[in-house]
Amino acid sequence: MADFIGFGGLNVDYSYRVREGFSGGFSPGKEREVRSSPDTLQRQLIHEQLLGSSGGGSAANVMVALARMGAQTGYIGRVGNDSEGKRLVGGLSQEGVDITAITKGSNRSGMIFALQTQGVRDRDMRWFPGDNDTISPEDIDYDYVNKARFLHLTSFAGDLPFHAQIQVTQRIDPRIVVSLDPGQVYAEQRGLTGLAPILERSDLLFPSEEEVELLTGLDYRKGAKQLLSFGRPKTVCVTLGKQGCFVVARDGENKYQEFFSPPIVIVSEEQIADTIGAGDVFAAGFLMARALGKPLEQCAAFANKVAAKSITDKGRMNYPTRADAFELVTLNK
Repeated sequence: MADFIGFGGLNVDYSYRVREGFSGGFSPGKEREVRSSPDTLQRQLIHEQLLGSSGGGSAANVMVALARMGAQTGYIGRVGNDSEGKRLVGGLSQEGVDITAITKGSNRSGMIFALQTQGVRDRDMRWFPGDNDTISPEDIDYDYVNKARFLHLTSFAGDLPFHAQIQVTQRIDPRIVVSLDPGQVYAEQRGLTGLAPILERSDLLFPSEEEVELLTGLDYRKGAKQLLSFGRPKTVCVTLGKQGCFVVARDGENKYQEFFSPPIVIVSEEQIADTIGAGDVFAAGFLMARALGKPLEQCAAFANKVAAKSITDKGRMNYPTRADAFELVTLNK
């Protein structure tokens, strides 16, 4: 039995530093799918600097962070029948994430290539979905999901897993708290109309400032309130990077609670090691605080704190721990 279950793409993340004039092109701030085999991109990268690789996937990062804080976590996903798939499943299992609902396909596992020149914030993200795109509604164990308290959803590239997520939200116990991090992929490809069936069942939303604007065409403050108009969403937490976060929650009919939560500054800009996954750690921190019954202000402050800690090292090296969760537990309301 898991307190939290994640449902999203599973990928091996590769980080490269590329030189000026990289033959594969460089578009900072963009996310795009590798339409063909990733082998072509890997050949282009053979003379570039590999900074590291690790298990990844947005929902997987959230479950790992929650597991390190002592929560019982599980995962719904699919990997390929390859070395990357074994690495992904083995990595989650070592972190204490239950892997019984992860299935194995016959294609390659998902991969993400994060290309950067010098600054860690200037990245060109390229992803190869692989077997992630073959998850269907028939692959879901609904009895497994219904044992959880929280279900956290993140984006897929393909239609089949997207419809599987919609069906999950429609069939699970209504008491389960559903959270959604749409990511740039869902914000751009699905839009408000496409995401409506999931939004109508989501209790918590974790979009970035850019994603709110993509979804609604409004600035993040007005856009966050528009997202609350989809029946079910009760709280929208907009991540603002160096500016912290903005939270708006429905507090009765046509009444809202809204506030900014300032960032927690741990290191200088020059000392930031890796910002990939910071939004996932933010979501994990907020969900942990929410599960412990903390008020929204404490949820946001704790989420900012653990997200700031995570960027001081690469990958999952500085994810939150049981000590962080213990400090949260002992906070007075």
